[in-house]
Amino acid sequence: MPRLSPTSIAAAIVTALTLVVVAVPRAEAQISLLPSDPLVEAARDNDVTAVRELLARGVRPDEADERGRTPLMIAARQGSTSMVDALIAGGASPRRGDEAGNTPLHFAAAAADPMAVRLLIEAGASIDAANRDGVTPLMVAARGGRLGAVEALIAAGADPMLTDYSGRSALDWARTARSTAVTEALRDAARG
Repeated sequence: MPRLSPTSIAAAIVTALTLVVVAVPRAEAQISLLPSDPLVEAARDNDVTAVRELLARGVRPDEADERGRTPLMIAARQGSTSMVDALIAGGASPRRGDEAGNTPLHFAAAAADPMAVRLLIEAGASIDAANRDGVTPLMVAARGGRLGAVEALIAAGADPMLTDYSGRSALDWARTARSTAVTEALRDAARG
């Protein structure tokens, strides 16, 4: 007997539930399977094929896990540009925040691939969105020493002069991370 992955099993369950939901005469019937939502699991597994199939079957793209993290946030954190692209095409919101106020752009800024940052910005992500601590995606990228993400955010108009609620700027975060290249990029951006 072939071994099935958790994502395949979840997709089969969604298919069965879709049939049940379709059979119920309700105008606004939608699938929601929290806390073990198959779309969240497919994003965690970086299974782009399963994500596309689930979205085509009507799974809402912004279902969240127990911490309020959507599949788009998970994909952005993994730096999976193909997954980010598929979720955006499927209607996922680039502006939704998790329980801490972090948006998909915060997660992408922490990843090593700046392309996810660019995709989210093109999809309408708020460049200077602050989480509940006042931390912006630029600060996240600076704290992680992510030069590519810092450059992409600055090129898109991120404000290097903003401070979080403790008074720290992206430049302060870059200094803490001891990232000379990020520090220099932020100094240049601050000079105009």
